[in-house]
Amino acid sequence: MNEVRDFYNSPSFWQIMNIALRENSHSTFISYYLNPNNHHSIGDSFLKLFLPMVVNLK
Repeated sequence: MNEVRDFYNSPSFWQIMNIALRENSHSTFISYYLNPNNHHSIGDSFLKLFLPMVVNLK
């Protein structure tokens, strides 16, 4: 229980940057780059880098 409380009491990157309440913007940005069919010319490179980071979060 202490670990959960400590996790939620610690400031996140988004809070430190004062952009924590812009979840829709974050989601739109991430989804754009996760889709290899979008016109960003990077294919699935972002997807291959991003997903392992998300899976390894603790």
